[in-house]
Amino acid sequence: MQRLKETKMTTSNKLSITHFIPLVGPFVMGADQLQGEFKIDEKYIFSFEPFTNNQQHITANFPSKTITYLPEDILPDYAYPGWEDNSSYVNYIKDNSIEKTDLMLAVPPCAGLSMLNTGNRGAGCAANRWMYETVKWNVAQGNKCLLLENAPGLVGAEGVKVLREIERILTHLGVRDEYKLHCTKTNTMQHGLPQNRQRTFLFVYKAEEFKIFKNITNDLPTLEEFFDKNARPEEVEPGTNHDVLTPGHASEPLQYLNKFELWDEARSQVDTFGTKTVSKMLLRHYEEFPERFTEFPKLTRVLEHFNEKLSRDLGYWDSNPMVAKGKVNAVIAKNAFNIIHPKYNRVLTVRELMDLMGLPNDFVLQGDIKKNFNHICQSLPVNTGKDHIRWAHGIINNDSKYVSSGSSISSDIFLQNNTKGDLENDLLEVKGSSVEFKKISRNKKTILKSFLN
Repeated sequence: MQRLKETKMTTSNKLSITHFIPLVGPFVMGADQLQGEFKIDEKYIFSFEPFTNNQQHITANFPSKTITYLPEDILPDYAYPGWEDNSSYVNYIKDNSIEKTDLMLAVPPCAGLSMLNTGNRGAGCAANRWMYETVKWNVAQGNKCLLLENAPGLVGAEGVKVLREIERILTHLGVRDEYKLHCTKTNTMQHGLPQNRQRTFLFVYKAEEFKIFKNITNDLPTLEEFFDKNARPEEVEPGTNHDVLTPGHASEPLQYLNKFELWDEARSQVDTFGTKTVSKMLLRHYEEFPERFTEFPKLTRVLEHFNEKLSRDLGYWDSNPMVAKGKVNAVIAKNAFNIIHPKYNRVLTVRELMDLMGLPNDFVLQGDIKKNFNHICQSLPVNTGKDHIRWAHGIINNDSKYVSSGSSISSDIFLQNNTKGDLENDLLEVKGSSVEFKKISRNKKTILKSFLN
């Protein structure tokens, strides 16, 4: 078997950065935390007025950082042909003497491909346009690599249509042959946080060949170890660094648990590793102790609804409090305020939820917690972003610690699946006229594995 020739690696640790549509700033914080590991020069933060509400958290927490809001008249009118053109960006960049950078980091809205979007989602959703504008700006600015984050659906059936549209835009701009489209799909647990949260990333980089990202090993604490390490107080006081109970603590199911001291019984619903709601326990109590529920009318109605559904062999939408051991499910708006602490007799505090997103201890959520916490839920865990910046550095600076040659990859779009921690071997591609990712053939995979070892 012919051994693949490895591309010569030359390493620098310098990294100039542009942020584009940073939202609450997970990449901003990640880049700050990597200062020292790399020599990071943060050149620009660009965004648009529709995202000011999300980005108020950057302005308040990092007052030394300036967000430049781009004029909306440089955005195209999608109702007319030629919206793929980026000449308005080129002119703005020239008129304002904006320099190219090594890396552009972006968090465009993911609603178009999110499973949580029960309305208009899919390849045609208007929210996806922000991804297209991000790619167009990156080409206009001339950055070496674009790294953007999105929902897991970016590598699903509808997402591939979006990726093909990005290909078409690059072709329209006359630069398709200059760029590689390289995706990763990962789980936050692979990046050291006990949260079962899948995200997808797209790298658009200038290179003659694909790079193969090398696995980054992170210790994964259990949920219990994680909270012991962070040492948040059992008894919480309002206003102390977000060590405040979420609005969910006042719900009737939690009032029931508290009144009858059922916290330990609730936690026993999960053995060692996993998550489960307390609904089955509550249904059993409702049957055995119906008199207890007279003062909990909302909970009674919910349980009667569950029983009615079950009597017809139907499922039900279960939004009751959740017990978690070892890990939590994704911290999202519909469940974040109802997660029972694995040790203390209460729900998780706002600060503990922010810990699970990798946010710094001094990060302060702006505005009303109930209204704005969704900005955090929709964000990217900082730890996950940091590892992807490391891979971007590997691409840009040919650092063999993070990347190896992918000269055997001839895909239109390349995907490394890291959801199970097998980043270097779980390889997929889109080629030719295909509109879905397919496993790279075993023969090619064997060659790659031999080369990587």
